[in-house]
Amino acid sequence: MMKLNSETLRHFYLKDLELPDTFHGRTTPKGKYPELWKKVETKLKNGTAIDITGRNVWVWSDQHLGHNNAIELCGRPFTTTDEMTSALIANAQRVVGPDDVLIFVGDIGFKSRGIINGMLDSIPCYKIHIVGNHDMERDGKVIDYNVDERYLCYVHDAGDIQLWFTHYPMDNVPSNCVNVHGHIHQNLANPWNINVSVEHIDYTPINLTDVLERARNYVNSK
Repeated sequence: MMKLNSETLRHFYLKDLELPDTFHGRTTPKGKYPELWKKVETKLKNGTAIDITGRNVWVWSDQHLGHNNAIELCGRPFTTTDEMTSALIANAQRVVGPDDVLIFVGDIGFKSRGIINGMLDSIPCYKIHIVGNHDMERDGKVIDYNVDERYLCYVHDAGDIQLWFTHYPMDNVPSNCVNVHGHIHQNLANPWNINVSVEHIDYTPINLTDVLERARNYVNSK
């Protein structure tokens, strides 16, 4: 049984990002500008990471807060961008408590950092951010969002199974691991990938217990 931590997963994920983007029918790497991804650093607001085991944890990806084209591109059931953004924030506020953990699996928003940080602050909880391709400036610098922990990728070890959190879906994982990802929105990847883009979870954070149940069902079905 392979066991990784977030730093050793980083090596696997960076290699995966260099693979051809076959999902989109391209021969170029799935992670555009691979050198930029290598520069993404872990950031811990208080200097240490928390153990999410036993905590009430929620997961979602690709909110695209304030993104004018997300409704059309992703088939979202909203009339305006403001309606979409307000609904996403309200959904998170409804289910996530102040003592809970909320994991963002990339591509948080498309407004200025100050505006997006105001939205994040309106969801009082402990926040973990997995960096997505739209969470970077054009020079590759990661946007400094108001989160407690930030990673290129993240491992949650549940004992019998590991969840590997990455923004892009990974092409391969070991038999006891399941990849939790976003990026491809309303589409689906391979059976070992769990897509937590908002299009698949009713635009509302999904509880980690539900993610683990799906992951265990996949592993046990093989």
